Amino acid sequence: PLTPRGEEDARASAQAIRAASPVPTLILSSPARRTRQTADILAQVLGLPGERLLFVDALYNGRTDTLESELRRVSRRGTATVLVAHNPGISDLARKMSGDPQRPDFSPGGWACLALADCGD
Repeated sequence: PLTPRGEEDARASAQAIRAASPVPTLILSSPARRTRQTADILAQVLGLPGERLLFVDALYNGRTDTLESELRRVSRRGTATVLVAHNPGISDLARKMSGDPQRPDFSPGGWACLALADCGD
């Protein structure tokens, strides 16, 4: 389960995401316990109803191409989706999407706002 520090990190990230633009309308998450708990906290803080959370088995320790494929599958132009997944795949996807091969790995509770179109469209 999430530690108290993990819960604080999730809430702080959710508040920062909410302050960013655009506000997410969907959360795509690995079904692992801690990612599920993080996704639930994000949804609560962002005011998203339960049906706006999608838990996808393929995201559990998913590779970059799997994460990207699932993200593309659910994303629609003009909307924002939060992806809650695991390292190293999620950090590798952020490097690919940002075009920055030196981008550091995400730490727990870390997040970034990146355009899916930057990922090879």
